[in-house]
Amino acid sequence: MVGGGFAGTGPATGRADNEVERRMIVSHVLGGLGNQMFQYAFGRYLADRLDQPFYLDLRHFADYDLHAYQLDYFPHRGLPLPSELADRCPRAFSGWRVRAAALVPRPLRRRLRLVRERPFGFDPRYLRAAPNSYLWGYWQSERFFPGHRERILRDFAFDESRLSAATRRVAEQIGRRPSVFLHVRRGDYVTDPAARRVYLQMDRDYYRQALTALQQQVPGLQAFVFTNDPAWCHEHLDLGTPLEIVDHNTAATCQEDLYLMSRCRFAIIANSTFSWWGAYLIQDPGAAVYCPSRWTYPETGRDDRHLAVDSWRRIEVTT
Repeated sequence: MVGGGFAGTGPATGRADNEVERRMIVSHVLGGLGNQMFQYAFGRYLADRLDQPFYLDLRHFADYDLHAYQLDYFPHRGLPLPSELADRCPRAFSGWRVRAAALVPRPLRRRLRLVRERPFGFDPRYLRAAPNSYLWGYWQSERFFPGHRERILRDFAFDESRLSAATRRVAEQIGRRPSVFLHVRRGDYVTDPAARRVYLQMDRDYYRQALTALQQQVPGLQAFVFTNDPAWCHEHLDLGTPLEIVDHNTAATCQEDLYLMSRCRFAIIANSTFSWWGAYLIQDPGAAVYCPSRWTYPETGRDDRHLAVDSWRRIEVTT
């Protein structure tokens, strides 16, 4: 939903380089690495389309304990929002606050226009956002950055000189034979009651169905498992074929798991933005990606139809 925010109260000087007059696109960034990458990608697309500087509002990480900011691992083009521009950022107002904001005289409103993803899901109107927009949402679809794949791949390139020795060893294994990664997302999907009500659990049948379909086309396939619950996978993920469970990385080094995923030729992702990006970053021309047909329970009302890239192969999952 595109809405207005309150504007700064300082008078405009008319100077093109004055902070009040400066045009920009600002992305509110929060969440895990996969979410951070989507928030970056949509902002990058709009900033390029509108030919404006692109800033990342990272202030909410100061009191956010679930995840750390990790985009600076990549050579991206976003700039941290300077503190002197922070008062131009709107809050995510809703309801009566939005109506009240509309009554404030225009010269007194904040000068960044709030573009809020409400409800969740793709809508082409977001792509028509105006200059001086502040983006607040998840933006989880390639449709939020059409025609930008090559730029995004450059922005999310990996510096192989920074990889650990363990990651290098696994990368060598991946390169020896045709490889597929399976991503098993558990964690809060299992332990958090609120998350359990929203996100489907991908069971063994999902992974077995996707892996069997791929093995019929690719003989000699080797499979690597990436997960935030290695112990569960060791004990329960029996798919009738050898699996190499990669468990040497932590939340602090998860970008190295992302690198290893991108080195595989094939992917079987979970309903997770992290493995979405692992698959998206694969550049092998013969790549194939399998994904769940749904990410969330239908009763949540979430529109997850556009999460998968059009060329990906959907596996039906039960709800």
